[in-house]
Order: sequence, then C-alpha cells, then structure tokens
Amino acid sequence: ELVKISFTNYLLFEDYIKFKKVKLKRKIEKCIEEEFYFEGIYILGSLIENIPKEIMKNHSKKNYNKNELSFANAIEYTKENNIFSEDICNDLNIWRDKRNKAVHKLIEELVDEDQLKEIVLSGHKIYLKLKEKYNV
Repeated sequence: ELVKISFTNYLLFEDYIKFKKVKLKRKIEKCIEEEFYFEGIYILGSLIENIPKEIMKNHSKKNYNKNELSFANAIEYTKENNIFSEDICNDLNIWRDKRNKAVHKLIEELVDEDQLKEIVLSGHKIYLKLKEKYNV
C-alpha cells in the first residue's frame, strides 16, 4: 500500500534531504582535514554515485532494477546522452576503479593510508566539479 504524503510533509522531507547532504559535504571536508580517509571514501562514494544514478533514473523515466542501475552503467548513460562531459565520465570511472580496488584491499588489509588519501582527495575534486558544472 502506498503511503500518501502531504505537500507540506514532502517539502519538509526535501528540506531534510538537503540538510543531510549539507552535513555530508561538511563531513567529507572534515575527513580530509583529520585524515579519516576510509570514512571519506564511503561518504564520497555515496555523494558521487548518487548523482549519475539519479540522473539516469529521472532522465530516462525507466524503472531500472538494482543491477541495471549500477554506478558504471549510470556513468555510461550520462556519457552516451551528453549529460556529463567525457572528461568527467573518465574521471568518474578512474575514481570508481581506484575506490573499488582500495575497498577490496581494505577487506584484505593490504591498502596503505597514502592510497586512501589520494582516492579521497581525487574523489572530492570530482564531486566539486560535478557540483559546479552540473549544479547538483
């Protein structure tokens, strides 16, 4: 059963989402300052991945299943539909690959802090580019 939400409650929900995003943006800057790179990777992953995925869902108006709505597919979709530049898509794919490898190494306890730092700093730059260029 669908839950009905009033327009007022919807606006409050939208404000809450905006508030949470602002908190995450501040938190990533704090992670960089305080060298909490592991946490930074996860926060940036959430912020960065959500942008092309939301664009893909909203732009195409198609209902995607979980496998179809992957980060890689969303990057490709934004590139194919000229929503993001090829440079941004390349940066996103490089960052995604580095992030995935680092997370797998973290699980295996083989990653070093300098590598985490580089991934967080490059992810932060990509996020700022997305925010500036695409007003997200």
